[in-house]
Amino acid sequence: MWSNAFEWVVGVGIFGIVTQVWSVRRSARLTFEQHFTDRYRQVVARIPLIHLWGDCESHLDVPDGMDPASVERAYFDYFELCEEQFYYRKSGRISNATWRDWAIGITSNGKLPTFKSAWQDFETRRGQFCRGDLFGELVESNVLASDPPRRVDPIERWRLQRWTSIVSRSLR
Repeated sequence: MWSNAFEWVVGVGIFGIVTQVWSVRRSARLTFEQHFTDRYRQVVARIPLIHLWGDCESHLDVPDGMDPASVERAYFDYFELCEEQFYYRKSGRISNATWRDWAIGITSNGKLPTFKSAWQDFETRRGQFCRGDLFGELVESNVLASDPPRRVDPIERWRLQRWTSIVSRSLR
């Protein structure tokens, strides 16, 4: 009798631990994703509103009173942010729901004339300061329409299978 009660208590305890670990990981992921959202807001705040509305053809058409170099830097920061988001999605650090939202935003911004103009300008000068062509790949090949392949961590998969089998055995 006591052994069944002990197994039940152990099973409930393990379930509680697994639930807590899952909750902590989810909270860490949300914090990590929120960091990117905050950076996005900071970068986009430096891009002229008329560029975001699609009322300009070139990223070089800067309203009076704005520094063209700082606007150009904002576009560069935006492209780097998108590349980082894509990298972390591929490595499994970004959730499905968040990636869907980001993919819609990246795709729609990438279609705006000013963003196209800025990317073409950066692309011609890539040798000077760009690390690669990931943003161009994102927009031009429409890789955002499909989810990028995520890295599968075999150790993480093994841990999950192990915890699942321990919990199911202790609840029997």
